[in-house]
Amino acid sequence: RRVFFEVNGYESSGTIATGDDFFLTRDIWLKTSRTFRQAMHPESFVVTKRDNFSKKYVRQQLRRNGKILHLAPLHRGMGLFVLLYYLAIPISIFTLPPFIWGGSLIVKTFLEWLGIIIAGKRFGYLKLALWFPLIAFYYPFHVLISSAAGSVKENPWK
Repeated sequence: RRVFFEVNGYESSGTIATGDDFFLTRDIWLKTSRTFRQAMHPESFVVTKRDNFSKKYVRQQLRRNGKILHLAPLHRGMGLFVLLYYLAIPISIFTLPPFIWGGSLIVKTFLEWLGIIIAGKRFGYLKLALWFPLIAFYYPFHVLISSAAGSVKENPWK
C-alpha cells in the first residue's frame, strides 16, 4: 500500500486507484527502487472499489483512457466520422432501400481497405494489406461457421 501512496496511485479520496495496472506498474518501476513479489499477507493487498456509472467513474475512465491515446485533431475528426458512420448503419438498414445501405457497405469496405493500406505503408506491411479483399470476403463465412460449430459442441469458454 505504501508504494501506491509513494507513486501517487490514489485519488484524493485515497480509496480508488487512478489509471490501470499498466500505468501504476510503470510508475512503480520509474519512481521507486522496489520490486514485485506475490502478496502473501492481507495487509499488503491494495483494495480498490469501482463506482457504478456516475460522473466520478466516467471522469476516471476518461482520465485513464486519455493517457493511452494521444491523437492529432485530424485523427480525432476521423474517429468521430467513423463513430457516426457506425451509428448510421443500423438506422439506414431499417429506413433506407437495400441498394443504398448495400452501397454504403461497399464504400465502407473500400475505406477500411484504404485505411489498412495506409497503415501497412506506414508500418512496413504493405504486402499484407493487399490481402484485405480476400480476408473481407472470407471473414463473415468464418464467423458464421465457427458460431454454428460453437453452438453445436460444448465450448469450454462459455
